[in-house]
Amino acid sequence: MYYLFYIPIGTEARVRQTPWGTIALACVSLGAFLYFLFSPGSEPDYYRFMLHPGAPSLFTSITSSFLHSGWLHLVSNLIYLGIFAPPIESRIGTGKFLAAYLCFAGLANLTQAWWMLRYTPELSSMPILGASGAVAGVMGTLQAVEVLKELLGLGDSLDGRRNEHTRDVDIRERPVTLAGQLEASPEPDLTGRICVKGQDAGGVG
Repeated sequence: MYYLFYIPIGTEARVRQTPWGTIALACVSLGAFLYFLFSPGSEPDYYRFMLHPGAPSLFTSITSSFLHSGWLHLVSNLIYLGIFAPPIESRIGTGKFLAAYLCFAGLANLTQAWWMLRYTPELSSMPILGASGAVAGVMGTLQAVEVLKELLGLGDSLDGRRNEHTRDVDIRERPVTLAGQLEASPEPDLTGRICVKGQDAGGVG
């Protein structure tokens, strides 16, 4: 991953196929934002799909992840989703990825609701919305997979490079023998110069 002051801003992980799940999530988020932005009288529905800490539900914990408070909120989440979601989706499949994403969204929003009720009850009337928790879950999954592969030395890493711990050994490589060592070792000649395989390598001072 690439970091800017400890903030991940990119990855070398390769995408093996078209990330249709990621595209669908981005389209739903953008579509919901544009609908509520340009549809007069849609405020009650917008408010109903938010997660309210005082009355949390599994349904609104997921629907609220597709709502955003403004363009900056939406675009920042879509950028991070577009960077970090496709590598995960292309390796676990679209169905599993979507299920994991929705689980991340629900868990993150419900956790935030619990935190607000427990530690900041004066803010419990403020609704929760946005995909930041779900995107953070995707980013954490990508990082965890990379770390585990490095620790365990399991095959190719997500960026497609061969792990140095699993390099194939070619049994046809020339074995190291005493004769081979003697052949490759430098031999001094009578003039005090070093010769390797008959080539003059210069004086030794």
